[in-house]
Amino acid sequence: MPRFGLGDAGGAAGFLTAWVILPMTLGLATRWLIGGRRADAVGAPIKVKTSVILLVLCYANASACLPRALATPDWDFLALVVVAAGLMCAVAFAAGFAAARSVRADPARRAALVFGVGMANNGAGLALAAGALSGFPMALLPVVAVNLVQHLAAGWADARLRRGAI
Repeated sequence: MPRFGLGDAGGAAGFLTAWVILPMTLGLATRWLIGGRRADAVGAPIKVKTSVILLVLCYANASACLPRALATPDWDFLALVVVAAGLMCAVAFAAGFAAARSVRADPARRAALVFGVGMANNGAGLALAAGALSGFPMALLPVVAVNLVQHLAAGWADARLRRGAI
């Protein structure tokens, strides 16, 4: 079986093709073949499982930097990382809420805009960074911080959307 990593001949392009583009294409083709209603019917249990898998993968990759960050904390660096992650997520979610408000979106479109603009799936980035920067585990800390803060911001945004406060 071919191995796709950053150091291989395929590099990032091979990795992204094998682990992002191909699964996405297969998913779209499967939905088209079985039909949207059937896909929606089986979608809820699959979403829960994939969310758990994504969470485990992200934090498994993050485990390279967390023990070191907690064992010998550099408080200035940690504060800078958390503040930068917080600002980035706050601006992204605020932009999503502003876009939804500016187009007077209905609740479904409002949620799509808020989460589409506010969330970024950085799991693949974390996996790529973990492989490429294995000698520098603290370089993963900003990605881990963004991931954590982003999920907290998503929870806050979801609560606001459910209350209808936009």
